[in-house]
Amino acid sequence: MIQKLFSSIIMALRHRNLLFSFITSEIKGRFAGTMAGIGWALLNPLAVIVVYMFVFSLVLRISVTVEETGSDSFFIFFATGFVPWLVFSDILSRSMGCLINNAALITKVTFPVELLPVTSVLTGLFINGLAFIPLLGFLLFQGYSSGFWICLVLVLPVQILFSLGLGMLFSSACVFFQDLKELTSLILMVWFFSTPIIYPLSMVPDSFQKIIQANPMYMFVTLYRDILILHRLDVKLLMISFLVSILFYIMGNLFFARVKPGFGDVL
Repeated sequence: MIQKLFSSIIMALRHRNLLFSFITSEIKGRFAGTMAGIGWALLNPLAVIVVYMFVFSLVLRISVTVEETGSDSFFIFFATGFVPWLVFSDILSRSMGCLINNAALITKVTFPVELLPVTSVLTGLFINGLAFIPLLGFLLFQGYSSGFWICLVLVLPVQILFSLGLGMLFSSACVFFQDLKELTSLILMVWFFSTPIIYPLSMVPDSFQKIIQANPMYMFVTLYRDILILHRLDVKLLMISFLVSILFYIMGNLFFARVKPGFGDVL
């Protein structure tokens, strides 16, 4: 039973050499032929952060307070929420098409198909996780450094588990409902603006705050900001996030296993 519930993780560990070759190939393919290479993994999020900071901090003039967010800097508030979101959104985007894009491989070669969504998750984590480096460097320069940052190792695996569950669910659903892949941008746009990344929770009307707080990405963004800026860890929120992530992972894994036999017929 345990093997069935956690089959993708078990397969990834059992076939780790093949998984590593998939990840390496996807990373190389992502930046093949570009002059900046993997440097785009830093340039892209930096450009987005600068644009959002200009629009929402200087034009719309959204302000944050130390009492609520731990900082009065909109840049710090936004960046500490946006980088975790960037990792998640890229993983979900990659996962949407990971089976369809590898249709020829699935139909002609026998291998654990579960490795494909796992590859998308780990590749997205590696490429976009690089954005944490300049973020941590900037926070260090601004005096926010703390040994409490080590708690990030508790939050990141939970977010990966949540992303993997959604990745398996959506990637397998896309095989049968390819319109879902086209809806990815819309889904992520709505999800992004439903998460307090560019605005503090206090700006949301009281009647909607409970809905926003039920958003799993709100939980993760809050955990990251608490650790990076406020130097604290809400253990209760972490446990809730873990339970939600386990639930989504099991749902995604079971759905993937259920529909996997039909991949060959559709692809």
